[in-house]
Amino acid sequence: MSNHIKIMGILNVTPDSFSDGGCFNSLDKARFRVESMINEGADIIDVGGESTRPGSDRISLEMELERVVPVVEMIKKEFSISVSIDTYKSKVALECLKIGVDIINDISGFSFDPDMIHVVSQFKPTCIVMHMKGTPENMQLSPQYDDVFIEVHNFLLKQADLLKNHGIKNIILDPGFGFGKSLDDNYILLKKIKQLSDSGYAVLAGISRKSMIGKVYQSEPADRLPGTVALHTIAILNGATIIRVHDVKEAVQGVRVVQKYLECI
Repeated sequence: MSNHIKIMGILNVTPDSFSDGGCFNSLDKARFRVESMINEGADIIDVGGESTRPGSDRISLEMELERVVPVVEMIKKEFSISVSIDTYKSKVALECLKIGVDIINDISGFSFDPDMIHVVSQFKPTCIVMHMKGTPENMQLSPQYDDVFIEVHNFLLKQADLLKNHGIKNIILDPGFGFGKSLDDNYILLKKIKQLSDSGYAVLAGISRKSMIGKVYQSEPADRLPGTVALHTIAILNGATIIRVHDVKEAVQGVRVVQKYLECI
């Protein structure tokens, strides 16, 4: 158990993300949101310029750059906090790394864009390797596994080895909750986070407001905070050391309570 569970605050500068699309897709709104998340206790700001919700359409490279580069520039100039860019496009990663972004968060696990490995090998950022079965357009069309944990585990370790072979030292694994997973698949992976962390890598849990809550208790994304906090607690107790969240203040409170509990057992 880490002494400090890191809170990654989500900043979607998109019009169509599943939970907060259109809320922060201007520079002024993004600035206000970043300041709020930092004040609430975020350790990392994760900037995303393309929705990857199930069934979402891809956008052009030019549009993604137009959305994220000014925001990353603003954060690096005005705030002192680690910044992650949520992208699978090597040219977006390159432009953001030039500005000083600290983390590349690739939903494809560095498998979609063959140039991504070359880009990160030049800058050596922290890299988040996520598992996804299929693409955002089709990933939730009846995903099937012989053994979901084995497939996810093997993919993540293979990609982590690839990054290590290119000089990347700081690697985080993300099982990809909701990305090509059935409801039961998600909960099996949640239960087995410890087996991922036993591989020697930090593990990120991206659970916030997802349908794995809404399918258990019928609710819209904005009404899934209680379930989100419950799943964060389970993830931390099972070995996750980073949680990616929409609701920073509530996540920080939950983390502190869990950490206090763990200090006393």
